[in-house]
Amino acid sequence: MALIDIVRVGGIVRFSPVDFQAAANDFVVWRNSDPESDHWPTPQGQPQNTWFDFPLPKFVAGQPAAVSDNLALPGGPFSVKYQDALDSSLQGTITIPGTT
Repeated sequence: MALIDIVRVGGIVRFSPVDFQAAANDFVVWRNSDPESDHWPTPQGQPQNTWFDFPLPKFVAGQPAAVSDNLALPGGPFSVKYQDALDSSLQGTITIPGTT
């Protein structure tokens, strides 16, 4: 299972890693480590609830960070650009390379 963190450093929010290379047929989850905002990962150009029914609530000190449900990834090759449905300037890419 792969993890993509949502982090805020120096007032700037980003996915970590921004460009993620996953294995075919793997699962990915997002964890919201941002103490200031909720976030809602979704494919670019798609409705906000394409992957998840609800946003990930902001991080609260002393509590575990909110983690999304597992998102099953297809076999490769495959690439999807995604964004935060609540802040479209926050963007990332998941790539699954083809097999050789």
